[in-house]
Amino acid sequence: MSHEDIQKLRASIDAIDDRIIDLLNERSGYVKQVGMTKKKRAADGKAFIRSGREAELVRRIYRKLESGVFPPQAAAQIWRLIICASLSLESQLTITAYAPESHSEIYALAQDYFGSFTSVAKQPTAKRVLGDVIDGKAEVGVLPLPDDTPEGSWWPRMPEGLRVFACLPFVLAKGAEIKALAVAKVDPEPTGDDISYVSLETDMDVSQSRLKAAFDKQKLEVHWRAVESFASGHRAHLVEIKGFISPQDSTMRALTKEIGASLLAINPIGAYATPLIYAKK
Repeated sequence: MSHEDIQKLRASIDAIDDRIIDLLNERSGYVKQVGMTKKKRAADGKAFIRSGREAELVRRIYRKLESGVFPPQAAAQIWRLIICASLSLESQLTITAYAPESHSEIYALAQDYFGSFTSVAKQPTAKRVLGDVIDGKAEVGVLPLPDDTPEGSWWPRMPEGLRVFACLPFVLAKGAEIKALAVAKVDPEPTGDDISYVSLETDMDVSQSRLKAAFDKQKLEVHWRAVESFASGHRAHLVEIKGFISPQDSTMRALTKEIGASLLAINPIGAYATPLIYAKK
């Protein structure tokens, strides 16, 4: 191939880049219109994030490119950045992340997920992260997995109004695992392929097998994430459920009835879209 041929190909690439830029600007115009509508409808203190919509967008892009030439996992990551850049056009997006020395990767994951152009504050404890979001200092908090905090579990003390809505990272190589969860004053949305977290507070004498039997009766696929005992004689269980469970879900009423008086409280603390997993070549 001659130098002239290469120059022609590069000119074609530049022309395509110009079209992409024009389309991004056009897309941003529509995003701003959506943002204005959201502001008119926004509930007090609720974040503008549409977690289900975001996950569905990224999955759609991934699937469209699975049989193409461009790596679909790269496209999925690009669209995550486009989504976060779009969110910043709708409202100021600020993040607070759990970032002690033992978990420095969580800060990096937050920057990767929400974009280096988004402000991410570091906090030494999960309590401080939750406090930032509750106090309005940040819209989103990024926390370690519920069973991975040296200073103690954050999930039994989840403040009213906060919900888990995303996992980080969302695009994973096969064999890799999610490392963090994002929380906000937001209502998680179902996508058809989700994971839910539900916290149960029970009397100390209630066994895990009894609770599992109640979940099995509701045909729920459950995995225990953590258990914590309190001085009051109560015990808190955090379970991961395949599927989308909301506070209004009839399943919650059925479980309450099945477990009986030994169940002191049951609280869905959020849900997130199951991450995209790709095989390394």
